[in-house]
Amino acid sequence: MSFWISSTTYARFHKYEADVILSYQTAPIFMGAGGIVLKKKLKKPLLFYCIDIWPDQMKIWGVGNKNPLFYLVKKYCQYAYGSGDLVGITSKPFKKYLVSVNKVDEDKIVYIPQHSDKMQISDCIADKIKEETDLIFAGNIGQQQNIECILKAVAKIKTDKPFRVHIYGNGTSYDSCVELSKELGISDTVTFYGRVPKETLNEVYPKMDAFLLTLCSESKIGYAANTVPAKLQGYMSAGKPIIAAVDGGAKEIIEECRCGLAVNADDVDGYARAITEFIEHKEKYSDCGERAKRYFESNFDKKVVIDKLEKYLTLLSERKTANEINRIMSLSERNS
Repeated sequence: MSFWISSTTYARFHKYEADVILSYQTAPIFMGAGGIVLKKKLKKPLLFYCIDIWPDQMKIWGVGNKNPLFYLVKKYCQYAYGSGDLVGITSKPFKKYLVSVNKVDEDKIVYIPQHSDKMQISDCIADKIKEETDLIFAGNIGQQQNIECILKAVAKIKTDKPFRVHIYGNGTSYDSCVELSKELGISDTVTFYGRVPKETLNEVYPKMDAFLLTLCSESKIGYAANTVPAKLQGYMSAGKPIIAAVDGGAKEIIEECRCGLAVNADDVDGYARAITEFIEHKEKYSDCGERAKRYFESNFDKKVVIDKLEKYLTLLSERKTANEINRIMSLSERNS
Protein backbone atom coordinates (compact mmCIF):
# COMPACT_ATOMS: atom_id res chain seq x y z
CA MET A 1 0.00 0.00 0.00
CA SER A 2 2.88 2.36 0.80
CA PHE A 3 4.38 1.78 -2.66
CA TRP A 4 0.99 2.42 -4.28
CA ILE A 5 0.74 5.79 -2.51
CA SER A 6 4.37 6.86 -2.94
CA SER A 7 4.67 5.82 -6.61
CA THR A 8 1.45 7.55 -7.69
CA THR A 9 2.38 10.69 -5.72
CA TYR A 10 5.83 10.77 -7.33
CA ALA A 11 4.39 10.17 -10.80
CA ARG A 12 1.83 12.94 -10.29
CA PHE A 13 4.30 15.64 -9.23
CA HIS A 14 7.62 14.71 -10.87
CA LYS A 15 8.43 16.17 -14.26
CA TYR A 16 8.57 13.54 -17.02
CA GLU A 17 8.99 13.43 -20.77
CA ALA A 18 8.06 10.20 -22.56
CA ASP A 19 6.75 8.83 -25.84
CA VAL A 20 5.26 5.69 -24.33
CA ILE A 21 4.88 4.16 -20.86
CA LEU A 22 5.74 0.62 -19.76
CA SER A 23 4.15 -0.49 -16.50
CA TYR A 24 5.97 -3.60 -15.28
CA GLN A 25 3.58 -5.43 -12.93
CA THR A 26 4.89 -8.43 -11.07
CA ALA A 27 3.12 -8.49 -7.70
CA PRO A 28 0.99 -6.94 -6.42
CA ILE A 29 -1.24 -5.33 -9.06
CA PHE A 30 -0.66 -1.92 -7.41
CA MET A 31 2.87 -1.87 -8.85
CA GLY A 32 1.31 -0.58 -12.07
CA ALA A 33 -0.46 2.38 -10.49
CA GLY A 34 2.30 4.90 -11.25
CA GLY A 35 2.15 4.06 -14.94
CA ILE A 36 -1.61 4.65 -15.02
CA VAL A 37 -1.14 8.09 -13.45
CA LEU A 38 1.51 8.94 -16.07
CA LYS A 39 -0.77 7.81 -18.91
CA LYS A 40 -3.39 10.32 -17.83
CA LYS A 41 -0.88 13.05 -16.99
CA LEU A 42 1.18 12.85 -20.19
CA LYS A 43 -1.64 11.61 -22.45
CA LYS A 44 0.70 8.93 -23.77
CA PRO A 45 -0.03 5.23 -24.54
CA LEU A 46 0.57 2.59 -21.87
CA LEU A 47 1.75 -1.01 -22.17
CA PHE A 48 0.70 -2.82 -19.00
CA TYR A 49 3.01 -5.85 -18.71
CA CYS A 50 1.27 -8.52 -16.62
CA ILE A 51 3.80 -10.89 -15.01
CA ASP A 52 1.61 -12.11 -12.13
CA ILE A 53 -2.10 -12.81 -12.61
CA TRP A 54 -4.42 -10.81 -10.34
CA PRO A 55 -6.69 -11.00 -8.39
CA ASP A 56 -6.32 -14.81 -8.38
CA GLN A 57 -2.78 -14.52 -7.01
CA MET A 58 -4.42 -13.65 -3.68
CA LYS A 59 -5.76 -17.19 -3.37
CA ILE A 60 -2.24 -18.40 -2.57
CA TRP A 61 -2.61 -16.44 0.69
CA GLY A 62 -6.08 -17.85 1.42
CA VAL A 63 -8.02 -14.80 0.18
CA GLY A 64 -10.79 -16.40 -1.91
CA ASN A 65 -13.69 -15.27 -4.10
CA LYS A 66 -16.08 -14.75 -1.17
CA ASN A 67 -13.73 -12.45 0.71
CA PRO A 68 -14.75 -8.74 0.44
CA LEU A 69 -11.08 -7.82 -0.03
CA PHE A 70 -10.92 -10.10 -3.09
CA TYR A 71 -13.93 -8.30 -4.59
CA LEU A 72 -12.39 -4.86 -4.03
CA VAL A 73 -9.05 -5.87 -5.56
CA LYS A 74 -10.89 -7.47 -8.49
CA LYS A 75 -12.63 -4.18 -9.25
CA TYR A 76 -9.27 -2.38 -9.14
CA CYS A 77 -7.73 -5.02 -11.44
CA GLN A 78 -10.44 -4.40 -14.01
CA TYR A 79 -9.60 -0.70 -13.88
CA ALA A 80 -5.81 -1.24 -13.97
CA TYR A 81 -5.65 -3.78 -16.80
CA GLY A 82 -8.31 -1.82 -18.68
CA SER A 83 -6.07 1.26 -18.57
CA GLY A 84 -3.49 -0.37 -20.84
CA ASP A 85 -3.50 0.39 -24.55
CA LEU A 86 -1.82 -3.02 -24.74
CA VAL A 87 -1.69 -5.68 -22.01
CA GLY A 88 1.32 -7.97 -22.27
CA ILE A 89 0.95 -11.49 -20.87
CA THR A 90 3.71 -13.95 -20.05
CA SER A 91 1.58 -17.09 -20.30
CA LYS A 92 -0.97 -17.73 -23.05
CA PRO A 93 -3.71 -19.05 -20.69
CA PHE A 94 -3.71 -15.60 -19.03
CA LYS A 95 -5.67 -14.28 -22.01
CA LYS A 96 -8.85 -16.19 -21.19
CA TYR A 97 -8.66 -15.07 -17.55
CA LEU A 98 -8.09 -11.40 -18.34
CA VAL A 99 -11.01 -11.36 -20.78
CA SER A 100 -13.50 -13.26 -18.60
CA VAL A 101 -12.57 -11.98 -15.11
CA ASN A 102 -10.99 -8.56 -15.68
CA LYS A 103 -13.05 -7.62 -18.76
CA VAL A 104 -9.99 -6.72 -20.84
CA ASP A 105 -10.54 -6.16 -24.57
CA GLU A 106 -9.18 -9.30 -26.24
CA ASP A 107 -7.57 -7.30 -29.06
CA LYS A 108 -5.38 -5.45 -26.53
CA ILE A 109 -3.75 -8.62 -25.18
CA VAL A 110 -0.34 -9.59 -26.61
CA TYR A 111 1.96 -12.48 -25.70
CA ILE A 112 5.41 -11.36 -24.49
CA PRO A 113 7.06 -14.21 -22.56
CA GLN A 114 9.41 -13.52 -19.68
CA HIS A 115 13.00 -13.64 -20.78
CA SER A 116 15.53 -15.66 -18.85
CA ASP A 117 19.28 -15.54 -18.61
CA LYS A 118 20.94 -18.58 -20.08
CA MET A 119 22.39 -20.91 -17.46
CA GLN A 120 26.15 -20.68 -17.38
CA ILE A 121 26.98 -24.38 -17.25
CA SER A 122 30.53 -25.55 -16.62
CA ASP A 123 32.45 -27.53 -19.21
CA CYS A 124 32.22 -30.64 -17.05
CA ILE A 125 30.95 -33.59 -19.11
CA ALA A 126 28.47 -35.97 -17.57
CA ASP A 127 29.53 -39.59 -17.24
CA LYS A 128 27.82 -41.28 -20.18
CA ILE A 129 28.28 -44.78 -18.82
CA LYS A 130 26.96 -44.24 -15.29
CA GLU A 131 24.14 -46.57 -14.34
CA GLU A 132 22.40 -44.31 -11.85
CA THR A 133 19.85 -41.75 -13.06
CA ASP A 134 20.24 -38.36 -11.38
CA LEU A 135 17.25 -35.99 -11.23
CA ILE A 136 17.39 -32.46 -9.86
CA PHE A 137 15.09 -29.73 -8.57
CA ALA A 138 16.74 -26.37 -7.89
CA GLY A 139 15.06 -23.23 -6.62
CA ASN A 140 12.59 -21.91 -4.10
CA ILE A 141 10.93 -24.55 -1.91
CA GLY A 142 7.62 -22.93 -1.03
CA GLN A 143 3.92 -23.68 -1.05
CA GLN A 144 3.43 -22.84 -4.72
CA GLN A 145 6.34 -25.03 -5.92
CA ASN A 146 4.65 -28.22 -4.64
CA ILE A 147 7.80 -30.19 -3.83
CA GLU A 148 5.50 -32.56 -1.93
CA CYS A 149 4.33 -33.90 -5.30
CA ILE A 150 7.91 -34.90 -6.14
CA LEU A 151 8.37 -36.68 -2.82
CA LYS A 152 5.05 -38.54 -2.95
CA ALA A 153 5.75 -39.60 -6.54
CA VAL A 154 9.22 -40.89 -5.65
CA ALA A 155 7.69 -42.98 -2.86
CA LYS A 156 5.50 -44.73 -5.46
CA ILE A 157 8.25 -45.52 -7.97
CA LYS A 158 8.98 -49.21 -8.45
CA THR A 159 12.02 -49.84 -10.61
CA ASP A 160 15.10 -52.03 -10.46
CA LYS A 161 17.24 -49.29 -11.97
CA PRO A 162 19.11 -47.03 -9.51
CA PHE A 163 18.18 -43.37 -9.32
CA ARG A 164 18.60 -40.39 -7.02
CA VAL A 165 16.72 -37.11 -6.59
CA HIS A 166 18.75 -34.02 -5.66
CA ILE A 167 16.87 -31.01 -4.22
CA TYR A 168 18.74 -27.71 -4.00
CA GLY A 169 17.27 -24.58 -2.46
CA ASN A 170 15.38 -23.32 0.55
CA GLY A 171 12.06 -21.73 1.40
CA THR A 172 9.01 -21.78 3.65
CA SER A 173 8.28 -25.45 2.95
CA TYR A 174 11.86 -26.72 3.29
CA ASP A 175 11.59 -28.19 6.81
CA SER A 176 8.20 -29.80 6.19
CA CYS A 177 9.48 -31.37 2.94
CA VAL A 178 12.54 -32.82 4.70
CA GLU A 179 10.22 -34.26 7.35
CA LEU A 180 7.85 -35.66 4.71
CA SER A 181 10.72 -37.47 2.96
CA LYS A 182 11.55 -39.16 6.26
CA GLU A 183 7.92 -40.13 6.82
CA LEU A 184 7.73 -41.62 3.31
CA GLY A 185 10.95 -43.58 3.86
CA ILE A 186 12.74 -42.09 0.84
CA SER A 187 15.62 -40.31 2.59
CA ASP A 188 18.09 -42.74 0.97
CA THR A 189 16.82 -41.71 -2.47
CA VAL A 190 16.16 -37.99 -2.00
CA THR A 191 18.90 -35.63 -0.80
CA PHE A 192 18.25 -32.05 0.37
CA TYR A 193 21.23 -29.69 0.05
CA GLY A 194 19.67 -26.39 1.15
CA ARG A 195 20.74 -23.10 -0.38
CA VAL A 196 24.02 -23.24 -2.31
CA PRO A 197 25.98 -20.73 -4.44
CA LYS A 198 25.09 -20.52 -8.12
CA GLU A 199 28.61 -21.68 -8.96
CA THR A 200 27.92 -24.97 -7.19
CA LEU A 201 24.83 -25.56 -9.33
CA ASN A 202 26.77 -24.74 -12.48
CA GLU A 203 29.08 -27.63 -11.62
CA VAL A 204 26.21 -29.96 -10.71
CA TYR A 205 23.90 -29.46 -13.71
CA PRO A 206 26.05 -31.26 -16.32
CA LYS A 207 26.02 -34.41 -14.16
CA MET A 208 22.23 -34.51 -14.00
CA ASP A 209 20.07 -36.51 -16.40
CA ALA A 210 16.86 -34.47 -16.12
CA PHE A 211 15.23 -31.55 -14.31
CA LEU A 212 12.11 -31.86 -12.16
CA LEU A 213 9.43 -29.14 -12.27
CA THR A 214 6.24 -28.97 -10.19
CA LEU A 215 3.57 -26.39 -9.34
CA CYS A 216 0.31 -26.58 -7.42
CA SER A 217 -2.94 -27.00 -9.33
CA GLU A 218 -5.53 -24.29 -9.93
CA SER A 219 -7.79 -25.78 -7.25
CA LYS A 220 -5.11 -24.95 -4.66
CA ILE A 221 -3.64 -21.61 -5.75
CA GLY A 222 -6.13 -20.28 -8.30
CA TYR A 223 -5.33 -19.22 -11.84
CA ALA A 224 -1.73 -18.54 -10.81
CA ALA A 225 -1.21 -22.25 -11.52
CA ASN A 226 -1.21 -21.33 -15.22
CA THR A 227 1.90 -19.17 -14.94
CA VAL A 228 5.08 -20.14 -16.75
CA PRO A 229 7.74 -20.20 -14.00
CA ALA A 230 11.07 -18.62 -14.92
CA LYS A 231 12.60 -21.87 -13.71
CA LEU A 232 11.26 -23.57 -16.85
CA GLN A 233 13.18 -21.20 -19.13
CA GLY A 234 16.35 -21.71 -17.12
CA TYR A 235 15.96 -25.48 -17.30
CA MET A 236 15.47 -25.31 -21.06
CA SER A 237 18.59 -23.20 -21.55
CA ALA A 238 20.63 -25.90 -19.78
CA GLY A 239 19.73 -28.42 -22.48
CA LYS A 240 18.38 -31.22 -20.29
CA PRO A 241 15.08 -33.15 -20.46
CA ILE A 242 12.32 -31.86 -18.15
CA ILE A 243 9.90 -34.03 -16.19
CA ALA A 244 7.01 -31.88 -14.97
CA ALA A 245 3.73 -31.97 -13.07
CA VAL A 246 2.24 -28.64 -14.10
CA ASP A 247 -0.79 -27.09 -15.77
CA GLY A 248 -1.39 -24.25 -18.19
CA GLY A 249 1.32 -22.47 -20.11
CA ALA A 250 4.25 -24.47 -18.74
CA LYS A 251 2.71 -27.79 -19.76
CA GLU A 252 1.82 -26.42 -23.20
CA ILE A 253 5.43 -25.34 -23.81
CA ILE A 254 6.91 -28.70 -22.76
CA GLU A 255 4.48 -30.57 -24.99
CA GLU A 256 4.93 -28.14 -27.89
CA CYS A 257 8.72 -28.41 -28.04
CA ARG A 258 8.80 -32.09 -26.95
CA CYS A 259 11.51 -31.50 -24.38
CA GLY A 260 10.41 -34.07 -21.81
CA LEU A 261 7.41 -35.51 -20.02
CA ALA A 262 4.52 -33.52 -18.50
CA VAL A 263 1.49 -34.57 -16.46
CA ASN A 264 -1.17 -32.51 -14.71
CA ALA A 265 -0.28 -30.65 -11.52
CA ASP A 266 -0.91 -32.66 -8.33
CA ASP A 267 -1.13 -35.93 -10.32
CA VAL A 268 1.16 -37.93 -8.03
CA ASP A 269 0.47 -41.29 -9.69
CA GLY A 270 0.96 -39.86 -13.18
CA TYR A 271 4.16 -38.13 -12.11
CA ALA A 272 5.50 -41.37 -10.61
CA ARG A 273 4.81 -43.13 -13.93
CA ALA A 274 6.51 -40.32 -15.91
CA ILE A 275 9.65 -40.43 -13.75
CA THR A 276 9.71 -44.22 -13.95
CA GLU A 277 9.36 -44.07 -17.73
CA PHE A 278 12.35 -41.75 -17.95
CA ILE A 279 14.50 -43.84 -15.60
CA GLU A 280 13.81 -47.07 -17.47
CA HIS A 281 14.00 -45.65 -21.02
CA LYS A 282 16.42 -42.76 -20.72
CA GLU A 283 17.76 -43.25 -24.22
CA LYS A 284 14.35 -42.38 -25.73
CA TYR A 285 14.71 -38.81 -24.43
CA SER A 286 18.26 -38.11 -25.57
CA ASP A 287 17.11 -35.40 -28.02
CA CYS A 288 14.89 -33.56 -25.53
CA GLY A 289 17.67 -31.38 -24.17
CA GLU A 290 18.69 -30.08 -27.57
CA ARG A 291 15.06 -29.34 -28.50
CA ALA A 292 14.64 -27.44 -25.21
CA LYS A 293 17.75 -25.36 -25.88
CA ARG A 294 16.61 -24.46 -29.42
CA TYR A 295 13.15 -23.45 -28.15
CA PHE A 296 14.74 -21.30 -25.46
CA GLU A 297 16.96 -19.49 -27.96
CA SER A 298 13.99 -18.79 -30.26
CA ASN A 299 11.51 -17.71 -27.59
CA PHE A 300 13.04 -16.87 -24.20
CA ASP A 301 16.50 -15.49 -24.96
CA LYS A 302 16.81 -12.01 -23.46
CA LYS A 303 17.57 -10.29 -26.77
CA VAL A 304 14.65 -12.00 -28.55
CA VAL A 305 12.14 -10.96 -25.86
CA ILE A 306 13.45 -7.39 -25.47
CA ASP A 307 13.43 -6.89 -29.25
CA LYS A 308 9.78 -7.98 -29.29
CA LEU A 309 8.90 -5.70 -26.39
CA GLU A 310 10.68 -2.80 -28.08
CA LYS A 311 8.64 -3.32 -31.27
CA TYR A 312 5.39 -3.11 -29.32
CA LEU A 313 6.55 0.05 -27.51
CA THR A 314 7.67 1.67 -30.77
CA LEU A 315 4.35 0.94 -32.49
CA LEU A 316 2.46 2.30 -29.48
CA SER A 317 4.54 5.48 -29.54
CA GLU A 318 3.50 5.92 -33.17
CA ARG A 319 -0.13 5.91 -31.98
CA LYS A 320 -0.98 2.68 -33.74
CA THR A 321 -4.19 1.02 -32.54
CA ALA A 322 -4.20 -2.46 -30.98
CA ASN A 323 -5.63 -3.96 -34.17
CA GLU A 324 -3.01 -2.26 -36.33
CA ILE A 325 -0.23 -3.44 -34.01
CA ASN A 326 -1.49 -7.03 -34.07
CA ARG A 327 -1.56 -7.04 -37.89
CA ILE A 328 1.95 -5.59 -38.14
CA MET A 329 3.40 -8.03 -35.59
CA SER A 330 1.67 -11.04 -37.18
CA LEU A 331 3.06 -10.11 -40.58
CA SER A 332 6.53 -9.60 -39.09
CA GLU A 333 6.46 -13.03 -37.39
CA ARG A 334 5.32 -14.76 -40.59
CA ASN A 335 8.12 -13.11 -42.59
CA SER A 336 10.73 -14.14 -40.03
